[in-house]
Amino acid sequence: MTTAHPLDVRARIGRAAHALTPTWPLESFIAVNPMGAHTHRPVEQLVAESLVGGPAMTRAESDYRNALQAGSLDRQAIEQAIRRVVPELLAIPAVSRTGGDVSALDIAVAHLLEAEAATPRSIPRAFSAVDDLTSSWLSVLLGDAPWAPRDADQPAFSAFLRLATRDRRLSAAGRRRLAALPPDPEAAITAVLDGIGLPLEAADPVLQAQIHALPGWSSLIAQRSEATRGITLTDVVAIRLALLAALGIVPEAEPAPLEAPSEDLRRITTRLSTSLRLAASARGTVLRVAALLDPATRLLLWQTATEITYRDQLFRTLADATHRAGAAPGVQVVCCIDARSEGLRRLLERDADVETFGFAGFFGVPLRYRPLAGSADRAQYPALLTDGAPATEAPVHEAERRRHVDALSTSAATASGVKAASATPAAALSWAEAAGAVSADAATARTVAPATAARLSAAVRSRTVRPLQTVLDLGDRLGPEDRIRLAEASLRMMGMTRFAPLVVFTAHRSETANNLYRSALDCGACGGNGGAPNARAAAAVLNDPEVRAGLERRGITVPGSTWFIAAEHETTTDAITVLDPHLIPPTHRAAIDRFARMAQAAGDALTRERALQLPGADARTPLGSVRRRARDWAEMYPELGLAGNAAMLIAPRSVSRGADLGRRVFLHSYEPEADPDGGALEAIMTAPLIVAQWINAQYYCSTVEPERHGAGHKSLHNPVGALGVLTGSTGDLRTGLPWQSVAAGDRLLHVPLRLSVLIQAPLDRVATIVARTDVLRDLLANDWITLHARAGAQDPWQEYGTYGFSTPERTDA
Repeated sequence: MTTAHPLDVRARIGRAAHALTPTWPLESFIAVNPMGAHTHRPVEQLVAESLVGGPAMTRAESDYRNALQAGSLDRQAIEQAIRRVVPELLAIPAVSRTGGDVSALDIAVAHLLEAEAATPRSIPRAFSAVDDLTSSWLSVLLGDAPWAPRDADQPAFSAFLRLATRDRRLSAAGRRRLAALPPDPEAAITAVLDGIGLPLEAADPVLQAQIHALPGWSSLIAQRSEATRGITLTDVVAIRLALLAALGIVPEAEPAPLEAPSEDLRRITTRLSTSLRLAASARGTVLRVAALLDPATRLLLWQTATEITYRDQLFRTLADATHRAGAAPGVQVVCCIDARSEGLRRLLERDADVETFGFAGFFGVPLRYRPLAGSADRAQYPALLTDGAPATEAPVHEAERRRHVDALSTSAATASGVKAASATPAAALSWAEAAGAVSADAATARTVAPATAARLSAAVRSRTVRPLQTVLDLGDRLGPEDRIRLAEASLRMMGMTRFAPLVVFTAHRSETANNLYRSALDCGACGGNGGAPNARAAAAVLNDPEVRAGLERRGITVPGSTWFIAAEHETTTDAITVLDPHLIPPTHRAAIDRFARMAQAAGDALTRERALQLPGADARTPLGSVRRRARDWAEMYPELGLAGNAAMLIAPRSVSRGADLGRRVFLHSYEPEADPDGGALEAIMTAPLIVAQWINAQYYCSTVEPERHGAGHKSLHNPVGALGVLTGSTGDLRTGLPWQSVAAGDRLLHVPLRLSVLIQAPLDRVATIVARTDVLRDLLANDWITLHARAGAQDPWQEYGTYGFSTPERTDA
């Protein structure tokens, strides 16, 4: 048997995994760019690969033509897209015909409209027996099967061998083959490769095929290699190769791509010449144009034109915005940059006494948060960070802690016992026998009258677990200087240099019932959790006299009359709740009451606005009917989350105040004058901007490639613990958003557009940040995003390109 060094085996597997994008489990599901491992490559390459079996990167060409016919795609934008994507076409001279010349641009547009429609040819997934076996065993090893526990100290692969040698799905001979393998995964991989006569040096394609056979599981384990009880991608490859050996199957490399579609350019040339009434002498020109517009280029042209159409409308909307703002606002509201907050901010600002800001929803205070009676910390910080400050919830009156904790523990234990009894195979039948009637009545109530059932459940729980006044204890890890530093960074990043008497940090969360993807509707900047702890922490830090004194030394004066509070926007019902009312001083209670009234009016208006887009609702739908979706366990569309997101604006609020952006834009406040060294802008462009692109890409890919990058139909979801979902009972973990997050039947709720970024700041400052940031250079150079900037409100928007900024031909700004 060949001896290979374990480090060599792991290094080869590491290289094979470079094309994976790590994904998060359901319990902390956050957005990722499914194509994140490919952003160093031009989008046009991936569009070409989509025609030979790679993941789709655009819609079908017929969809774009339908959009043009329906008026949602601008023909002038198509011409602008041609100039951008195929600039060499503009050098082709026009040809003459009776009635006037025909330009190469005219010929190109005609070809786009008349060519045989191109469609991405994604290879459908077909799961084999070894895929299903691997998936089931990974579920067991990650702790989902209570009937097959694994000792935390036992390595994953050796635990697999111990259990799988008793797996009756395998033949006796197959189980003997497993028993003969060494318990070390690297050695087992080498043994299987030796068995088929394949040296490790030549095995890279086979190793890569094992990783990408189940990309959902592999992506999860890539992210959680340590958190998932020591399971690594090396274990995944070893398990899969061991199962192939047990089944007597020789492992193969990934299948070859499909054959590229071909076009008959001469036939196309004849057809175009005829439709444009061109002489035979012009056919050479027509052929040159048609040769430049191969199917992949046409798909990219259509997609670019769709984005230009949206972006030009966005420029017009911003140019027409009415900038109403009070000279001295009575209340300032800081919201997450989440596109859903755009509507809330706009509606709150109908009152000129309100000024709003946009900032990442963790409000600059990363936490490892443990709620009262909680047994584990929650990561309340963005995925780009690796840790947060410890924070615990503590009672205001310590004497009440034990009573409250006991009540919470009893309630949690009861719920856990019911879940275990109904989920464990050995107990499921006896549980149904014992509690079937009660469960049936409860299920009927939740189905027929979900809002009433929820109120009754809450009333029962409130009698068992009475509300308790708490505070957030930030401990000693976040010392005075750390708090001052965090406070200064947050205020400078959003440009808050003046302060109203009341400042409200408004977190957001989503209330939904029976929704496996509820974390996808919570705050991504808070690790897929609600942002209330971070809002409470930010308010506490800025109310600290020692922090205010430190800010004063750094040039930021917070008046003694200013008080910071936390609130929470529940995005399915649009209820805005003031948090920690017991901490509000008497001097500010009237202002709080006034804010609460404004927030309720804005929430009602926002719900009416959202009802126009929710499937099954319209302008006549009562508010209560829209809001009951939060508690309806059969509701497929509780809310639309970030569907429709298309752009990010980094600018003073005056740029967008009064503009209806349709809840499609991430809004991050930025005041260039408050950031003389550009440090705040760099922090925004290298963190919130990147996260916004991840969100945008996840919605985009879940729409154009739902089978590979989405999660399929909710009704077919089968949860694997808190790790993820399968479609049905077998196959791979699904890595993206459910179809109901982006579509209603065949009607798209999300129009897939690459992120358009708009920044108001000195152009040299923006260009310098891009030049020294690898990820931004890749995103821009390879057309994953577009970037427009201007120095001031009176300047034209300029587009960032290969040679820096230039004024685009058409912005209407």
